[in-house]
Amino acid sequence: FHFILGAATFDQLWYVQERGFDKAEIAQITGWIGITAGIAGNLFGGLGGDYFLKKTGVGRPMFLFLVMLVLAPVNIAYRLVEPDHWVFWLGVGAGFFQLGCFYGPTFSTVQELVPEEIRATVVAFYILLLNMAGVAIGVSLAGIYIDYLMAIGNPEPYTQALLWFTVISLAAIPLFYFAGRYYETDKARLHALVDRLTNHHEAPRAEPWAVSDAPESFVASQLKGIVGLRFEIESLIGKLSHRLMQLHGVKGVRVKIAKLEIFEDCEVAIRMETGQW
Repeated sequence: FHFILGAATFDQLWYVQERGFDKAEIAQITGWIGITAGIAGNLFGGLGGDYFLKKTGVGRPMFLFLVMLVLAPVNIAYRLVEPDHWVFWLGVGAGFFQLGCFYGPTFSTVQELVPEEIRATVVAFYILLLNMAGVAIGVSLAGIYIDYLMAIGNPEPYTQALLWFTVISLAAIPLFYFAGRYYETDKARLHALVDRLTNHHEAPRAEPWAVSDAPESFVASQLKGIVGLRFEIESLIGKLSHRLMQLHGVKGVRVKIAKLEIFEDCEVAIRMETGQW
């Protein structure tokens, strides 16, 4: 998303050189539009993202997916129409509005997923990536591409470059969609795992306690302090394997785990093979 923000540095040159505006006049007009639409986007992104999460339970990135999906046609069309067309001015406002919508949902999602003790560090690193991997690379590549278009005699280098960078920025739409879906499914998996662990340890008690006995708001706040990990075991080397390797004639040890979980009632099958390979 910030990739196009870097390229948008050339908007003022585009307005003047290819859309015929006076430099001072368009700077003033877009400045006021930016303040108005940007503030509106900030409020809409923050309030709308929170309301969307509360009503649907789906992550705030899904809210941004919907916002970008709706504004995508406007963001593309305004690069192509004449400046006296109403779509042009709608596109100017939509760009600032969309940028304002971005920060509330993304920053809150990062903070919600990260443990408190490293939250500031992760947010700082996130901002660094936005500026260096997004804005810095975006403005550099856009400048190189515009210079290339000028060199080959393209009549509207700014229009073509900014149009292509806008199209590239649309790649964020499916990413926001999947981020929203994963947020929902990962949250449900973590809740289910805590339920299973609690039921397992509470089962011996005369009156076992369940996660559902606690207020949902309390459970949600506690789940924020738990980091869930998903990974596949590709290899496992333990003391048994090490000792088998010390036996005479053993060149290698293969370990195959048929099923491995953390509960006593599950089946764990381990097959050892020794030999020369």
